[in-house]
Amino acid sequence: VRKNWIVYLKKETSYTQPINTYQYAKKRTFFQRTKDFIGIDVHKDSWRVATAPEVGVVKGHSQKPSAKELLTFEEALPDGEYHAVYESGFSGFSTYYALQEVGIDCIVIHAADVPTTQYEETMKTDKVDAVKLVKSLKAGLLTGIYIHKRDDIDVRAVVRLRKTIQKQLGGYKSRVKHLLHSNGVVFSGTVLKNPALIGRELSSTG
Repeated sequence: VRKNWIVYLKKETSYTQPINTYQYAKKRTFFQRTKDFIGIDVHKDSWRVATAPEVGVVKGHSQKPSAKELLTFEEALPDGEYHAVYESGFSGFSTYYALQEVGIDCIVIHAADVPTTQYEETMKTDKVDAVKLVKSLKAGLLTGIYIHKRDDIDVRAVVRLRKTIQKQLGGYKSRVKHLLHSNGVVFSGTVLKNPALIGRELSSTG
């Protein structure tokens, strides 16, 4: 352990006293709130998690896809501020909201925005991806994408679904129209706009 020698002057006499800087730092950090960084490689049935304190080595583990379970694991360590990151993907922002609800600060990033070495690109595994994320987060190299509030996203999802259904309905009408014309059946434009009228016209004509 390195020792720092501090010279004290007292009554025109000096002497040296060794101070253990490691123990001193340890006592200080015991009362201070530290930052813990978390990188998560999200999958449907499991999460690969890599954690890194402000000072220390990166550690990793696998767990169920649960924010509460992750918080329980982190709380076993000294008290700290938790900052997590994961790549946007199939899970959308559900993981983000779950982490925020249990008190874990989280950002979501685009996979192409993560600095990647040739080794990490070649030896691509869940463990490597999680470690890559946590190292980049700790170094301050990541900028999260903008995330709307949950209510706003729900409304947007409904609007997009309606738009999709409208497009699909237009396609179905075009197929029915083509089928009728190919069989020599001609209807007015008013009838074609309402599929229910087509059935009535067909039943009335026999």
